[in-house]
Formats: sequence, C-alpha cells, structure tokens
Amino acid sequence: MSETQTKAAYYFQSYTDYFWQWEIDYMFSGTVIEDIHDFSGGINCISIPDGMTIAYKEQIEEVLQSIAPVGFPPFGAIILTFLATNTGEVRVAIDEIFSEILTQHTNFPNVDHIDFAAAQAFLQNLITLPAQYKKGNNRVDLFVFLFQTANHSLSSKYTDEILTTIKNKNFELNACSEKMDITVSALSKDINALALLHKRYPTVNALLKAWLKIEDIPIEPEDTEVEYFSEDPDLVQELIEEPKTFFMGSLIKRLWSGIQLPMHYVHPGEMPLGGISDITNKGKFDNILISEFANDDLVFLHRIANKEALFIRRETTPEEDLRTRIFLIDTTIKSWGTPKILLYATAFALVHHPKNEMSFQLYALADTFQDLKFDTKVNILEGLQITSPALDASDAIEEFINQCEEENIEITFFTAPKTLHHANIRKIFNKYHDKFGGVITADNQGNIDVYKMKSGSKRLSKHIQLPLAELWANPTCRRKNRKKSMQKAEGQNTINYPILYGFPTRGVAYFSDENCTYVLRKNGDLFKTDMRSKGFEMIRKEIRFITGIKQQKNAVLYQDELMISYLNANKELVFKTETKTYVFTGDFSAYNSVSLKNLVCYDDEIYLVTKKYYSDVPSYAKFDLYEKTYQSVVTPSAGLQKQYKNYVENQLSYFEGSVLSKITSITITTDLELIFNGKHKLETRADYIEYRMISSEEEEKLDYKYTTYVNKRKMLGEFSNGSKITIDKNGIIKFESANDEIPTFYLASYIGIKIALATEDEFAGNNYFYAGEFHQERIRVASFRLKYLNPFLQNILDS
Repeated sequence: MSETQTKAAYYFQSYTDYFWQWEIDYMFSGTVIEDIHDFSGGINCISIPDGMTIAYKEQIEEVLQSIAPVGFPPFGAIILTFLATNTGEVRVAIDEIFSEILTQHTNFPNVDHIDFAAAQAFLQNLITLPAQYKKGNNRVDLFVFLFQTANHSLSSKYTDEILTTIKNKNFELNACSEKMDITVSALSKDINALALLHKRYPTVNALLKAWLKIEDIPIEPEDTEVEYFSEDPDLVQELIEEPKTFFMGSLIKRLWSGIQLPMHYVHPGEMPLGGISDITNKGKFDNILISEFANDDLVFLHRIANKEALFIRRETTPEEDLRTRIFLIDTTIKSWGTPKILLYATAFALVHHPKNEMSFQLYALADTFQDLKFDTKVNILEGLQITSPALDASDAIEEFINQCEEENIEITFFTAPKTLHHANIRKIFNKYHDKFGGVITADNQGNIDVYKMKSGSKRLSKHIQLPLAELWANPTCRRKNRKKSMQKAEGQNTINYPILYGFPTRGVAYFSDENCTYVLRKNGDLFKTDMRSKGFEMIRKEIRFITGIKQQKNAVLYQDELMISYLNANKELVFKTETKTYVFTGDFSAYNSVSLKNLVCYDDEIYLVTKKYYSDVPSYAKFDLYEKTYQSVVTPSAGLQKQYKNYVENQLSYFEGSVLSKITSITITTDLELIFNGKHKLETRADYIEYRMISSEEEEKLDYKYTTYVNKRKMLGEFSNGSKITIDKNGIIKFESANDEIPTFYLASYIGIKIALATEDEFAGNNYFYAGEFHQERIRVASFRLKYLNPFLQNILDS
C-alpha cells in the first residue's frame, strides 16, 4: 500500500467508542462489505452510534472539495461542525457527545492539553448562528472560512487520494468502517482544532464580523430555546423520537396514506333455494335467465334498465369472514437492512391503521418462527433485532403451518423481492396455496409491492415508492410537535388540566399546519389540537406582542415561533414575531378584498396563499423575510400545493357548544344536585353529563341547601368548610375539597353539548375532552359521581 493510500485510509478511519461511525444504507453499524455486488451504494453516511445521522457522503465530499486547495483539517472536527450546523435536537446531541468523550477518554495519559470546554463552546456558537447562514451555499462557505487557516491533518498534496476515497466507488471506505482504538493524537487533533477556532471567534458576532464583515447580528431567541420532548407521546411518535426505531417510525404515516388494503372482510352471502324461489330481479349478468334473451334488443335493454329482467341465484347480506389473519415477516439474509425496516413498518401500519377493524397475529421468520408484538416500543426494538443467516424462510413457514392449530387461516408473507424467485419458496406457495392470501415485498430503493395470492399465483394490486432520502434525511426534523411545543423552559405559565378545553372563545386568528389546528385568543393565549374530534390544550399564555394590533390577523408557526401578518395603516404588509418585525412595502390593496388568506410555511419559507372565493384557484406569493423581497409564484410546486391542502384540511372554526364561564352563584340542593347561576343544573346520567336549564316549576320543587357566591375578580367560589370551586374562563371548572381524601377533579364547562369530568387517574363523559397524555381509566359517569362529585358536595353540606 502506498503512503498516500495509507494517509487517506488513516484520515477517514473510525474508532471504537467514539462519537461517529460510518454506516451503510442507514442501518449497518461498522459493517465491512466484502463483495461489491452485495450492496449497490456501499457506505453512504456518518451517524452517531445508535443515534441520529450527521451527514451524508455527498455532503462531506462537497465540503472536502471546497477546502482541498488549503489542505484538510482533522476529520472529526469536520464531523462535529456538520452536526452543529444541522437543524433539530443537535444541542442535546453535542452535550451527550462531550459528556461521553470526557467520561471515556479523560483517563488517557497526557490529555491535559486537550481543551474540551473551548471546543464545546465553539460548537454551541455554531448552533446559535442564524438559520440562513447554515443552509446551502452559505454553509459550504462557512466551512471554507473556518478551516482555511485551521491546523491541518493532511496537506493539499493528498487531495486526489482523499477525494477518490470519499467517492467510495471501489468501496475504499469499507476498511475505514472497521473500528480501531482511538489514540490520544487523533482525539487531540479533532478537539483542539475546534478549540483554536473558539479562541479566534469567541462569540457569534465575532465570527460573523470576521466572516461577513458586518456589524452585530441579533441572534434569534428561539435558537437558544430549551427543547424538550413530551413525557408521553403516542406509539408512532415514540418510534420517531427513538433513534433506533426512527427509520421505521418515520414511514408509518406515509404508508397509511399510500397503502389502501381493505380493513375488514366479508364473504358474499348466498341463499341457494333453487327453483322459482331462486329467481330475482337483480344479479350478475351471467346469471340472467336464458328466456330473457328471447326479447328483441329494445325490450331486453328496457327490462335491464328498469330491473325487470329475471336472474337466477338470490343474494343475501354478506357474512363476516372469520379467517384468522397471519403476518409472517421474513428476517433471513435477503431481507436484511432497508427491506426489513420497510417490511416491519408496513406490517405496523396495517395493524395500527386508524380504520382497521381486524386482528392480526404477527410472527418473525428466522431459523424458526417467533411471536412478534407491535404494542410497545420495547417489543418493537426486540423484534427488529431478530435476524437469520438462512437463505430463505421456507423451513420456518412450513414449521409454522404444520404447528398452527387453526385451520381457517390467511397468511400474508412479507419479504424481499429476490426471495420470491427461490425454488423453496415457490414450492411452499404451491403446496399451501389455500393458506396464502397475499405477499408484500420491499427493496433497498423504497419500493413496496402488494400482491394478492390465488391458487399459488400472485397478482400485483398496489405499488408504492417511498422517498427514503426525504423521510430519512434528518431524523431530528421528523419529531414534529414533540420536539417543541411553543413553550420556553421558563415564564410561560401555561394552564392545562387532566381534561381538554373546548373550542376557545374570542379568537382573533384561526390557523393550522400539516399536523395541528391552532386558535389565538384576544388575550394572547394560544391553543392547539391535533385531531378534529378532540379538544384543545394551551401551548402559550399571554403572548404580549399581539396586543394593540386591531387589524385582521393571519398567523402561522414559523421556525417554531408564532408569526402574525396584517396590513398596517400605511397599507404595508407586516410580518411580526415576538422578537422581529418584517415590513413589506408595495401594492397590497388587493389584500383587503380577499376573504380567504392563509400563511403557509414550506421548506423553511413563508408563503401567503389567497382566494377570493372558495371555488377559486389559490394564488401563491413567496416572502423572503431576510432579503425583504416577495414574488408571485406562478407555478407552485406539488409539495407546496400539498402543504397548503394539508393546512386547509386541518382548519377548524366551528364548535357546537358555548362556554359557561360567567358564573355568579353555586348552589347545592339536599339531593346533592349542583346548580350554577340558579338555572344551569349539572345533569348526570349513566353515561353522559350536560348542563340542563331548569324550568320555573322545577325550581319551586328543589330544596336549596347551600349557596355561595363567586368572587368575580378571583373567579372563585369558597365554601365554609374550606372547599373551593375555581372557574377558568377558558371552559374548565376545578373542584378542590377540604377533605384530603377526596381528590381534586375537573369539569368541562360548556352549554349545548355533552361534557366530561376527570381526575388525574379517571375520566368520564364525552371523549372529546379526553386528554390522552394522562392515560386515565375511563369509567361511567354514574360511577364518577358516586366516587367524587357526591362526596365533595356531601362534605360541604355536612360541615
């Protein structure tokens, strides 16, 4: 091996227990490929071990090509710089990386000269750079600027060898993926190269001044925002947020929209009575009575059109298909890697489809068949670890069929396309053709084919091509609505309960994105819901910058921050956030005459989409907030149009009920009835709750036992024994008993609809108000009343 080849291999070498590693097809960790035909692309990315993708080979190649004239800095320094200039949860990732490096490597001899703190501080500065400087050509230019005077590991004379190796056409990087023990020298070069940059540019403004020769650039506050994940996401979101299951979880919703298999099955029903009793005036054309053909053509067609023609074989209501449905997922060698992830994701998407009415039994096929559970993240992780070096799964399939105690089964076989050509698999299909109902295949390129099986032969019924590069390009960007929730770490004081709000009143802006619907109230409280059939949660309280703006407002979430737009007194179009105001001058006279206006965030850009009438074709205008320019988009991209459609489909502006918040008095009767304002009785039945207006006749018969009046300033009703009823004007009433044995509970306070009651552990009533994150047990309204409401009221009366 020549010296130059040795240098190139050394430059790209990966290390044991280090913060990065080479990967193949997103899923392989440190795998060396012996045969060039095994994988078409070879190593193609760098990632954190068991974590997020940092950069793709093509991105690294582009940067190395740009900095080649001045030499190559330490490769680890480049990787850390890539990570710091990515979007998403990179701050947490860098903190974890340095914590692990300090833990594992500070015990090395002679590491005192490595300035870990300065290197980490420099990366934190890169994170807080304005977003426009970390995208596209600006990002490459930043790398060139930073490393043109850095300490270089290799001089420019090794340019050809380095660039040839990174192209990986002959799989040169495979040897580099075999990890070696890291040396103090390598660690020192990677970290101190960044530490030196921190000494040169200790602040963001210092860096920008040196690079762009500009004065102080204000840093957006959201860049320093503390990010967090929700404590209890749903299962799909858990898979997306977990690095080890991200690649599977990120495909689920796309599969739900693409794969359309029937979610329930029925057999055609028949009533074969025979003779004259079997004649009917509807049926299949091939069952028409021969005598009908004796008519001339015109009479014949007339009888067909008016359902006067006679058919044989009477049909009845279809009957339920009681077959047991089995999913067998191939984990043998031809399905390893990307196909296996796609197969698991497809099976999960079918099992957990929102409209699915069937039950499935899942098994992984390895050396034998193994039971699979897709109910928790832990079980899914365990299932993903199942692999077999066998060439095909025919033995496992036959073993399963022979041991299956149920006779009436329908098997769907999940495998890679190459497996279907194997002789053993074809024999299985022929031998047990009555057992197989379908085959689903997946390959490395994201192609999924769904076949229906009949008598051992298959027919293609659906083809899907998943854009894997798009879906897997940046894992941290896929954590939608879990990564940030519009709340900063401190000072927001949002108020949420174990029960959801109804539709917020006094809204000044109603808007949506591709996931959620939002309502901004006049007082600056911001609410959201992620389902049309669910209530709202508060995500920001008292957003001050909207107060005083009387004009009609449109709103959108832009880079996880609320942005509103409006036309000011000078007829200028204003875009305003909590920290920034962007004013666009021009002819916006048509803006006022347009009733349908939507702000859409797509590809990190802001678009204003307008329609004068619902039936009109929407008009798109793109606004560049940094350049203060805007332009009409004559031919919007398919992605932009789809984004707008998603926004519109999520919009909500109507709610059946109205909030009961103006409560002045609270009355308890001897029969433990609760009455508000002397006329709204809380009516509870076995399975529902609602407010009912009492009649004057009924009012005379009620035995009023205790009445308290609400403090209008505090919105608080206090009883003599210390119990409290607090009214939240947004539509929630809180009950706090003086008896510590009676838990605090909450009432959704709306007139005109069925409402709900809840504690932190139990829920009763209208499912619209169910707050899923608390995972409360659902009980009947009658049981809730006996356990909580009656004891609360009785305790007051007894005192």
